Amino acid sequence: MLRGQLDRYGDLPRDVAALDQLAARRRYLVWRDGDPWLDFGRHRGRPLGKAVLDDLPYFDWLLAERTFPAELTDAVKRIRAPLPSR
Repeated sequence: MLRGQLDRYGDLPRDVAALDQLAARRRYLVWRDGDPWLDFGRHRGRPLGKAVLDDLPYFDWLLAERTFPAELTDAVKRIRAPLPSR
């Protein structure tokens, strides 16, 4: 998985210490007018609510990974909870 990310994003640092620093300051959500917007991944720059509705399998995967910060997973769960599974 890391190799794929390094291949895809050529601007990522190649040493572990620099990657760790980047990960430590990573933002997954930004807030605009009180709403969460995604700041990573294939839905970057989109409102979280719209992205979840458009791509439930992706966000189900995100929740199953259990590696994302609580701020993000809690927001996804609040949006995802009333929706049927696909």
